[in-house]
Order: sequence, then structure tokens, then C-alpha cells
Amino acid sequence: MVVDEAQRADLRAAWVEETGRQPSEPELHEQIGQWVTQEVRVREAQRLGLDRADPIIRARLAEKMAFVATATQPDVMPTEAELRALFAEHKDRYRTPTRITLRQVFTGPDPAAAEHVRLAWSAGADPRELAKLDAPGGPVLRGRTPERLTERYGVAFSDQVEGLEPGAPTIVESTLGWHVVAIQTIDRGGERTFEDVRERVALQWRAIRRRTVTAEADARLLESYEVVGWSP
Repeated sequence: MVVDEAQRADLRAAWVEETGRQPSEPELHEQIGQWVTQEVRVREAQRLGLDRADPIIRARLAEKMAFVATATQPDVMPTEAELRALFAEHKDRYRTPTRITLRQVFTGPDPAAAEHVRLAWSAGADPRELAKLDAPGGPVLRGRTPERLTERYGVAFSDQVEGLEPGAPTIVESTLGWHVVAIQTIDRGGERTFEDVRERVALQWRAIRRRTVTAEADARLLESYEVVGWSP
């Protein structure tokens, strides 16, 4: 193991990047000692085959190989036509999502209690005074998308709520029980233009390209191996 000037320069540069100043000689000496200890541990671990038995290390090495495959490729910029074609293919992905704000009173498993709350609330009672149970998620749900409502309360709840309009309290059933809800605001979202989301489309294009380049690199690597018991 040789600690040459190049290694010293790398350790010094790492110190400067982390601290914003040059290391003193004792500090550099300590850094070198830490590097030597780490290097000894790594070499011994490799000698004992620990890197081959550890799934975390194996996954990290595979990830680094995927990074190398993309890092060595020239930086290709998408054409305007490619971006517009991608936008047209995945137009629904770029829609502005529906967002709902509602107040709720949760009555648990008793639909009769829900009806009692609905009538009292409709007659002008304060919903905060009608609540006997803590509402899951809180008494007011702000700016929730249908997807988030589905995750917490189930698809039936989300579908019913999305079909309501702001106004009178309504009884809605979820996977947790019965709710009385009143929509405060609902923004139903809609389609966006290519110009609105051009940067997002470009990011998607780059992600697709990275996956393609990685898959091609994997295929080239596989050509140099004979795999018994599996074929792509």
C-alpha cells in the first residue's frame, strides 16, 4: 500500500471541500491514517469474500456500474419534436390534479350517528361541537388529491367526495367508518400545455434515455458471460 502525492492531494482536497480551509500537518496526518485504516479493512474484507456475501454491497456495486454506463455516454439533447411527441404520448401525466379542501365530522361505525350530525350541521350547528370522535386526518383536509384520499380512506370515499360540490354536509362512507363532510373548495384541475411543462417533459426524456443506455450496457456485459439456467 503506497500513500503517494496523488493520494495526499485527494485527501487534502476533500478536507478543503468539507471545512473550507487547508489542513494542518497533524490534521492531514490523521486523515491519511483514517484512509489507511479504511483501505486495510476494505482489502481484508475483499480477501475474505465479504463483499460477495453482502447484498447491500452487491447492490451498491451494481448501482455504480449503471452510473458508469450513463456517465460515459455523450450528453445528447432531445429535439423539440422528440419532446412534443413524448408530451403527446403521456399527456395525462402532466394534468393539474384535482385538489379538494373539506371539513369532516367522523362518527365511526354508526350510520345513524352520521345522519344525526348531518341534520344538525345542516340546521346551522357548529361542526366542531358535533364531533364526538377524532376525525382521522384531522377535522379539515386541505388541498388533498383523490389519490391521497384513496390512500387514507379508500376508493369509495374518494370517488364520492370527488363527485360533490361545495355546500351542504353529506354522509360519506370510508374504510374507517362514516363521515359527514362538507366541501369547502374543489379545484378539478385540467390539461396543461406543452409550454407549461416543457422542463418536466425534458426530465422524463432524460430518465427514459438513462434507462435505455443502462439496458444496452447490461446487454453488452451479458454477451461476455455464459449464464447457465437463465436466458434473457
